[in-house]
Amino acid sequence: MEAVRLVIASPSDLRPERDLLAETIIPDLNKTVARAKGLVLEDYRWETDTTPGFHPQGWQGNIDQQLRITDAHFLIVMFWKRFGSPIQGGSEAGTEHELRIAFEAWLQSRTFPRILVYFKEEPFYAASVEEAEQFARVRRFRDQFREGGPYELGSYATFSDKLDFERKIRLHLTRSLSGLLWPATSPANQLKRIASYHLARHPKERNKAFGWGLKYTVGGTIRHLDGREVPFDELVPGLSYLDEMEPEIDFD
Repeated sequence: MEAVRLVIASPSDLRPERDLLAETIIPDLNKTVARAKGLVLEDYRWETDTTPGFHPQGWQGNIDQQLRITDAHFLIVMFWKRFGSPIQGGSEAGTEHELRIAFEAWLQSRTFPRILVYFKEEPFYAASVEEAEQFARVRRFRDQFREGGPYELGSYATFSDKLDFERKIRLHLTRSLSGLLWPATSPANQLKRIASYHLARHPKERNKAFGWGLKYTVGGTIRHLDGREVPFDELVPGLSYLDEMEPEIDFD
């Protein structure tokens, strides 16, 4: 079974949704779609998977180091009425910071982490100026997904309550786990699947099709010996059945 790392990020007002995701939804998916794909989902969140300590960048640096957000397969981000407190030495809130570093990692690889962003739309009454200011920051941050904003390459989903969140996150994670050439699969196994598909249909090419220098790079591409790079999703568009095939060739 291959491990799939999911990091959960949100301000404190979404603790019920965080618990639901970690304690109910992920275990359920591990018994169904993940198991069928040979995967096991592992959730990570600061309240259960970090230990106290010191770090040059303060408490947020300690969280970043232990949760390894940039190495995750998924970052699941949620906002409602709170945006969060500024991290030490900066103006960003913790969840905002975690989304930014994950997005920067994604820009480098165009593969990991897969970032799922959700905004809760359940109405509430701001009982103080501080609560109103927090919610205003959430709204301004949401605007950053508009055209011309720093997150214009992304999109987000909304949910009305805990039940709606459960329905949507189950669907989105199931679709992601069922996708073409699931990225959590090791680079070697991705190559094996491509080779298996090709050689099953072109057996005479066994010694030439994949004997001329294909190798995986961190950026999610196949690099040829002549220096050309081809993204996986361009190399095998639409071959969803690759995910059901057993590797037949050992490239290790």
